[in-house]
Amino acid sequence: MKRRKNIKRVLASLLTLQMILFTGFVAYPQQAYAEETVNNQGNEQFLSEDNYEGPKEQNDSGQEEKEIQKTDEKLEDSLEIQQQEEKSSITESDDMENQQTAESAFEESESQDPTLTYRVHVSNVGWQSEVENGDVAGTTGKSLAVEALQLNLGVPKGKQGSVEYAAYVSELGWQNKVENGEIAGTVGRAKSVEAFKMNLTGEIADEYDIYYRAHSSGFGWLGWAKNGEYAGSAGYAKAVEAVEIRLYKKDVAEKPQQDQKSYMAETNQGRVIYQANMQNGGWLENVTDGNLAGTAEEGNKIQALKVTVADDLKCYGQISGSVVYQTYVENVGWQNEVKDGQLAGTVGKNRQIEAVRINLTDQLAEKYDIYYRVNIEGCGWLDWTANGTDAGSAGLDYAVRGIEIKICSKDEEHPEIGARAFVSSENFGNIVYQTHVQNIGWQKQVADGETAGTVGQNLGIEGFKIYYLGYGEEPKTEGSVIYQAHVSDVGWQPEVTEGQLAGTVGKNQRVEAVRIKLSGALAEKYDIYYRAHVANYGWLSWTKNGEIAGSTGFGCAIEGIEIKLYLKDSTETPKEGRSALIKEDIPVITGQAHISGDGWKDSQNTEELLGTTGQKKGIEAVKLNVGTVGNQFTGGIEYQAHVQDVGWQNWTNTGNIAGTTGQSKHIEAMRIRLTGEVAQYADVYYRMHVANFGWLGWAKNGQDAGTSGYGYQVEAMQIKLVPKNTAAPGSTANAFKKAPPRIVNDMQIRANMYSSSTPYLILVNRSTHRVGIFRGWQGNWQSIQYWSCSDGAPSTPTVEGVFTVGIRGYYFDSGAARCYWYTQFKGNYLFHSVLYNKNGTLRDGRLGMALSHGCVRLDINNAKWIYDNIPSGTTVVVYH
Repeated sequence: MKRRKNIKRVLASLLTLQMILFTGFVAYPQQAYAEETVNNQGNEQFLSEDNYEGPKEQNDSGQEEKEIQKTDEKLEDSLEIQQQEEKSSITESDDMENQQTAESAFEESESQDPTLTYRVHVSNVGWQSEVENGDVAGTTGKSLAVEALQLNLGVPKGKQGSVEYAAYVSELGWQNKVENGEIAGTVGRAKSVEAFKMNLTGEIADEYDIYYRAHSSGFGWLGWAKNGEYAGSAGYAKAVEAVEIRLYKKDVAEKPQQDQKSYMAETNQGRVIYQANMQNGGWLENVTDGNLAGTAEEGNKIQALKVTVADDLKCYGQISGSVVYQTYVENVGWQNEVKDGQLAGTVGKNRQIEAVRINLTDQLAEKYDIYYRVNIEGCGWLDWTANGTDAGSAGLDYAVRGIEIKICSKDEEHPEIGARAFVSSENFGNIVYQTHVQNIGWQKQVADGETAGTVGQNLGIEGFKIYYLGYGEEPKTEGSVIYQAHVSDVGWQPEVTEGQLAGTVGKNQRVEAVRIKLSGALAEKYDIYYRAHVANYGWLSWTKNGEIAGSTGFGCAIEGIEIKLYLKDSTETPKEGRSALIKEDIPVITGQAHISGDGWKDSQNTEELLGTTGQKKGIEAVKLNVGTVGNQFTGGIEYQAHVQDVGWQNWTNTGNIAGTTGQSKHIEAMRIRLTGEVAQYADVYYRMHVANFGWLGWAKNGQDAGTSGYGYQVEAMQIKLVPKNTAAPGSTANAFKKAPPRIVNDMQIRANMYSSSTPYLILVNRSTHRVGIFRGWQGNWQSIQYWSCSDGAPSTPTVEGVFTVGIRGYYFDSGAARCYWYTQFKGNYLFHSVLYNKNGTLRDGRLGMALSHGCVRLDINNAKWIYDNIPSGTTVVVYH
């Protein structure tokens, strides 16, 4: 059957060509123009640069129609003759068996299913071959766009029906529908099809469904659509690259699952799409299906709203209905209803929305319910409501800050509708409170865990009032709420109750801490929870029933507060923790000092004294600890000592030794810092008592304290912890003194007496056990390095004189010791590292003294620096 159809098409094409040649190339362009005129009577359909000849003169139109009619008649007659000849030829060549097969096929055609073939026109490829029901037309993975498509539906004999389809074309939008055998899209205009829809008609539509899907660039295969639904995308400039189409009888059980979106567009996300315009921020991004539009926090308000229903929920226009909504606007009241993406509220007028109503209409309302809830100032999230009832507030001047909307079918799970979707003064809340804020004054009342005050504005609360209203209780539980404020420069005020003022107004005194509790039957039924937002620290943990929230002794105002009642047996209470910062919760530092000539002293409170004064005894080592007890802040302490002839040691921590013992080396400076929770809430201050200077100023949190370059010993120290960001225990001036580089200056003067064949010069002072590295030239040498060294012992002194750098190497062994990174300056006299064992461990790291066999020992890093940077031939001067 298929072979015969193809033969017929070829013969018809040849016959058409013969007639065109016979008639002199006149009728064909007129016919093409006439066809195009018909196709362009609606919106643009199939437009091809190949078949467009332009308009003809109107006064010839009658003659043209006659010529076209004659040509059509000739074509039809010739085609009928040709078909009869083809049939006769086939009949003559077939035997009786073939004739019986043909008759059988004809009988089957009366009862067979409809047939569907289709093809697509692909960019840079052209028309592809036809494919059959269920096959893929187009390409995937090649970034080639479908530009047009053509469907052919073969209808069984005795049946009526066709297939209609339309394309959404880039830059053009939706075209009008075409039907069986016609072209949807464009050819030769480089415009891609981005979406399409199709449906059956007539008796075929009663018995069959047509399923189809699109492979779109950027999305891949989308979900299945059927019977007029959209497939593809719009608004994203994503071309359809391939299509797949299938016919199914309506009573067939196994059909493609429609569990994914077949059509991607801003108007087809989720089920319901909505967008909020904020007073501070303008239009936010669209959200869908119960997600938050707006905010759930203080500081911003919704002033306008748009809501629309997804295209596929309305079956792309096959289900009637709209989403209708209206808003209650500040100083305006209820506005008129709007629908389907229109603006409700105002923009640019600084008027907040205070309530909303949202509803569905027509068939949408018969099939679905629309649920919504709002977050308002003072109350937070209210209950869910549905289908046109009020959500928000009235008479309270409270803005809607956020909204969530869901559409649910009548028989599916949906949000639970509550009694408190809309509030007034009668059902505003259970526990209600109000704050007087620095530079603002009295704010609006809030209720049940909402934030009163401010956050992030550095404005302290100066006074507050609390009320128990008993909303939802019949009868109201007997009892009161009792509260108390700790005020800056005042301390704890007396308790007050039920709407009385705690704190002050007009005195510029900030509330720093609160206590809140219940009385009577109310205290037996509920726990009252509360927490404070404290300047410099943010929100502290929740506490309850008369415990302290905030801070005392830290000088920090409460900026915001939240309060809420919970039933005694509630499992939803907030987690409790450190709700208050109390000066007494700061631990003390204890420590031990190792004193020259005395050894280790007993542990003592470092706020008093660690070491001695007036005895000229240096501290050689210290051990420090954090003495946390009870509810005090936990954490540790780290410290670092600058030791005579050694310099800064590595950091050590709680309980370990900083400094040295048994080496007669005193500490010259210290650095101290805290770790853990105590570091978050306290500063560590420390000061040194130094020989020849006495007490220096206070340093804090890892700063240098003591001296450097003088060789003066630390004889005593004090360490104190104070609330973070509060005043130091005393003056912070001159906490650390660094001696001017007098020795370097003496060496500098000597250096300028010498020349070098390289840009470098090295001097070794045996008296001070120092090595200086200079860069420049004679008379203009600049010091770039200055290190401690160990030169030759008195019995094996380092040779003095003027020498030059010679050979160098990685290491050499001297008995059981190994020396790294050596650089020769005379014979066997070398710069090299301190002594190491052959397994790489340190053997003798002493510096700043005369103890070598004649070489100059250096810290291993400094020895390597000379090895890496000093050229051979550099002048070396050794003197004393």
